[in-house]
Amino acid sequence: MIRQKQIAVVHGGVYKDEDGSVIKINSAPDNWVTKRAINRGFRAWKKMVAKTLKDSDGLQSGKYSDFKICLDKVQSRTMQNVLQALDHNGRAIDGDVVGGAGGEWNYSNLISEDPNMSGNVQNFTLHIVGEGTTSNGIDTEVGLIDSWFNTRPHPDTSGEPTLPLAANADPLGNLFDSGDVHDDRVQSIDSENDTPPYSELSHFGSSEQGGGLQRQSIAQSGGGAGAVVPVHGFTAICGLLQIEVTANSSWELILDVETKGVKF
Repeated sequence: MIRQKQIAVVHGGVYKDEDGSVIKINSAPDNWVTKRAINRGFRAWKKMVAKTLKDSDGLQSGKYSDFKICLDKVQSRTMQNVLQALDHNGRAIDGDVVGGAGGEWNYSNLISEDPNMSGNVQNFTLHIVGEGTTSNGIDTEVGLIDSWFNTRPHPDTSGEPTLPLAANADPLGNLFDSGDVHDDRVQSIDSENDTPPYSELSHFGSSEQGGGLQRQSIAQSGGGAGAVVPVHGFTAICGLLQIEVTANSSWELILDVETKGVKF
């Protein structure tokens, strides 16, 4: 009953394991690029639904219809496999680790009005981090951050204004040049920081090399029976987390999450 498109605030938690193992908690990069990319996808989905309802008299969306996306391509494919195999998504678990009744959780899919080269309909799901997927010329998965970057104007370093080589020898330019330090300063100002401070091929949150996620918390249990360690607080875009655990035995993680998230 909580909308996904908000920032979940985790006040803290505890991690229990007897192996002395390490737990790593990762989320989508918490920055303005991620928020803009998600909002762009949300607007497209909302516009598609509104247009369809307007053109179909009497049609209504489901009571629990909402914008639902995945963290990355790995989660997207994992959850789709779960849906196909079990006909339900992750169920709520109570204190006795007993699953609740099966429910319906459909990830948002966008059906494009722009067919591919063969005239086939493009129907794709959305995830935040990582590149999209194209199968036989049809987009099946779209990475929101990657899509946002692909539609932004990129810096053109070849078009950056630069001083000609003759500038240092110009008489008027050297009118107040009492030494060579001026030439060094001109060269420094002219050449530094004229390219972006990130790789356009593997920018944070787009490339899946290294996961592309942001580490939010890490904890290690002391080992032995009853070993419990605290987990500090953090925020998670859309409440989506990747949990990495090195434990060989069963482990338990409890997080104290604010019931009202932060809108963006």
